[in-house]
Amino acid sequence: MPLRKHAAGLMDVKKVALKNHKFGLMDAMKISMKNHMIGLLDIKKIKTKKGSMRESAFRALNLTMPQNVSANTFVKAVFPTEQFDLANEYNPITSTFRPKKDGVYSIIATIGFSPNDQMLDYRTRIEIRVNGTTAIDNDFFGGNTPFVNAVSVSTIYNLEAGDRLEVFVQSSIAGTIVTSEDGSHFEAARFPSPTNN
Repeated sequence: MPLRKHAAGLMDVKKVALKNHKFGLMDAMKISMKNHMIGLLDIKKIKTKKGSMRESAFRALNLTMPQNVSANTFVKAVFPTEQFDLANEYNPITSTFRPKKDGVYSIIATIGFSPNDQMLDYRTRIEIRVNGTTAIDNDFFGGNTPFVNAVSVSTIYNLEAGDRLEVFVQSSIAGTIVTSEDGSHFEAARFPSPTNN
């Protein structure tokens, strides 16, 4: 019979589990997930079971410390104003994020950059570094722009507990990382992930 030869669907797994009285509903769902026969709603039920997630998110700004950037020199961007830090993982003194748990994180960094000579063409680069190695970067190319340019980078990244995240900036011409409005910020949030450690 085809049902015996192939992995059972979600309903069949539930019937087998309940009939044999060996598994509860959650165990039946886990079995069906292993067989790749489960829908998004059922995955959400498993992931949101009490105790299966740990909150981790922060957001920090630079509203007070303009930073000079020399031409062709990397500068560590600072974000000394902490808006929130759910798990006490961000250090505003060093502008460093160190997650306490392994998991997949959404990471975003943005700086507002104003070149000293706005009439020149230039490139400004922003990098998110993990343990000193560039994880993701992005560049702004332009010139003759009489306004501050936002240079932003984002990624989804699998981090391990204790990893060190920092933001670095470089420009082909000298300029300043500005503090106007909400132009410079650094943030990360952990997606629902198993809590193995």
